[in-house]
Amino acid sequence: MRVVLTAMLAIAFYLTNAQTADSIVRNPLKPDIDDRSWCISFNTGVQKRLFFGAGIAKTVFTGSGHGIYGSDVYTGINFFPAFNKSYDQVAAIKLGSDLFGNMFFLGAEVQYLKSKGAEDWLFTPRTGIGISNLYFAYGYSISANKFPVAGISQNSITLQVNFPYYTKDKLTNRVSYWNRKKKKK
Repeated sequence: MRVVLTAMLAIAFYLTNAQTADSIVRNPLKPDIDDRSWCISFNTGVQKRLFFGAGIAKTVFTGSGHGIYGSDVYTGINFFPAFNKSYDQVAAIKLGSDLFGNMFFLGAEVQYLKSKGAEDWLFTPRTGIGISNLYFAYGYSISANKFPVAGISQNSITLQVNFPYYTKDKLTNRVSYWNRKKKKK
């Protein structure tokens, strides 16, 4: 937990001190990109056991001379298959949020896990590399019931991909769908 908190503090310091353009020549806070998207989200990872997940996400992506930054809120379902006969299959419902800036992000996730013999709530602070559509995360889970579900541990590594299917550009008011060209709305 100490490593996760140290990494989160270092990334938060980096995010608050990032400036990539001279503010005299150009206004670094004026956005060049300002997109809002609804996405289909897929994830896979390891939390002592392999897991797969799917869900939906609402992402905000902003870019300017100051850097790139944004956030997302997501919900979905995770599935932990029982490859080992000593484990039961586990299903989980999750809800989370991430804030990112200049390729690094901080986030948190809450999961409700249920298997045949046990159930648990997990709170997972996360940190890693990613921007809006792709995240590689490390998380350290805190269990409400001291990890009663077999094969679930504190440490998790996750790869999450968000595929936008509806995007609105707030600067031009253009709307795009994953299978159509941009239209003015």
